[in-house]
Amino acid sequence: MDNQRFLLALVLSGAVLFLWQYLFPPAKPDQANKNGQAVEKTADAGSEGTDPADDGPPEQADGDSDSGDSTASADADAGTSGSEGSAPDEGGSLGEEVLADAKPSEDVEISTQTMKSEQLELKVTNAQSGRITSATILSPEQYSKRGDLLEAIPEDSGHFPFGVRIMDRERSITGGAAYTFQKDASETDSEGNYTSLVYRYDDPKGRYTIEKVFDFTGETPFMVKMDVTVTNHMEDRTLGDTAVVDMYGYKDPNEETSFLNFRPNDVSGACKMADSTERSSISGIESPLRYDKSMVRWGAIDTRYFMWATIPAEGATACDIEKVDKNYLRTRLTFGEFEVGPGATRTLEQELFLGPKDVDMLKEAGHELTSSVDFGFLSFLAWPLHWSLSKIHNYVGNWGLAIILLTILIKLLTWPINMSAYRNMNDMKEIQPKLEELRDKYEDDRQKMTEETMKLFQENDVSPMGGCLPMLLQMPILYALYIMIYNSVELYEADFFLWYTNLAAPDPFYVLPVLMGVVMYGQQGMMGSPGNSTQAQIMTKVMPVMFTAFMLFLPSGLVLYYSMNLAIGLSQQLYIRGWGDDDDEEPEVATA
Repeated sequence: MDNQRFLLALVLSGAVLFLWQYLFPPAKPDQANKNGQAVEKTADAGSEGTDPADDGPPEQADGDSDSGDSTASADADAGTSGSEGSAPDEGGSLGEEVLADAKPSEDVEISTQTMKSEQLELKVTNAQSGRITSATILSPEQYSKRGDLLEAIPEDSGHFPFGVRIMDRERSITGGAAYTFQKDASETDSEGNYTSLVYRYDDPKGRYTIEKVFDFTGETPFMVKMDVTVTNHMEDRTLGDTAVVDMYGYKDPNEETSFLNFRPNDVSGACKMADSTERSSISGIESPLRYDKSMVRWGAIDTRYFMWATIPAEGATACDIEKVDKNYLRTRLTFGEFEVGPGATRTLEQELFLGPKDVDMLKEAGHELTSSVDFGFLSFLAWPLHWSLSKIHNYVGNWGLAIILLTILIKLLTWPINMSAYRNMNDMKEIQPKLEELRDKYEDDRQKMTEETMKLFQENDVSPMGGCLPMLLQMPILYALYIMIYNSVELYEADFFLWYTNLAAPDPFYVLPVLMGVVMYGQQGMMGSPGNSTQAQIMTKVMPVMFTAFMLFLPSGLVLYYSMNLAIGLSQQLYIRGWGDDDDEEPEVATA
């Protein structure tokens, strides 16, 4: 069999695997829950962007999108089954009667407070029942360059994360009403920075009180405690039946994603179940997804490198991922059976994580947050590679150098396989003239040509698959390494040398991609002449150009890995050839 056909198959196989994420994006998730049942909205949902927990039309869900300050008009309009002052059934829940009594936002001064820890600065508004509108990383310096994690969400949006709704008969008992900031109950550090913020909602008729507290949890980086306490002041009524927590992410409709546009900030929703982690990107979801067949440990909105998540203290009963108002992705945690009996108080406890998907930091935070790092279907290979890269970095202190050393280490471990493949390819090149003679001689007798070709292979101890198969066996390792590097936030704003100050960004001067193309071209040339195949000759020259063009838009850390991989492969081929043995001597080739 023609050596160049196998060589071409090898190159194309590598290209397919390498381009997999872009040319063949992950299949759209099954738009169903674990039992295969699609999530359907109730009749109250009306249209896209609304559901029973949202008060008002899509553009005003969770608040007034024009000003960011919620009003109670939607709540009042929703109270169709009861009127102000009417009494619910004896011993029953308040139902929709409460909606007519929500406190108007004009009764509360809208303000924004800032709380700080060593690692994180949060801006919180008392509008919309208390939401986080900004989350800025302060340290470590590497991640502080990211700026505000929520900056993509428009300022006038009603979809800031970590809104909590206490539901009663599928209606929020406060809607998006503004809470009152409790300055005296909030806490500050020695420098006057808030470390705890308290917000309060008092029912106008004194029937119940809701208190929402944001509090830094101490030594754990990027963790915030968020407690919502509901006190039922009534003596003969049960308050609420369900609670929900919402997280939002935003996709700018003016920015399109393609395999030539590296965008690490494309948002996805994630639900961590007891035995699996389910996720969907905003571009991959068509209808709502619900996961409710096992306890939900946390839900999140994340990008390639950063995440904001809610971690319930006692777990949640359901996690939903849904696109709302076209450009927003929402992950919602639902807590069933959230009832507050007459005269009772109940607290909904959860921790929030807002920070980088740095594996060491995620491990420190606990709650299996490391499963938010998506290494795909080859994660069983990618995780050991990530561990190895981190260990090497601990010794050398430079992520670029760590990538180089890890690539060398992998090449050393696969050295016997590679040497066997390169020797076989070199032998195939030497018998290439005899193969051409056989093709010409038995052009009209395919069976005889096949017999003589196999005889030539046996006499020269050459296998037609000897060069291709060993390389294909390594493809899973190489692809897993590619995916690992591509999804590692540790390379974000990581210095290498010279102008390489962010290994997660493309090479600003295209030096590495061009050098990689040169090395690839040299390697293609050493693999042998394609003979008389004009098409094969063109592919040999075009493939390096194609790969170089592709690498221009990939993170420089990836290009560094692939360049090193090719350079070491080229050195192995040179070693096989004897580092410049006399090429004038004709190789002794057994004839058929």
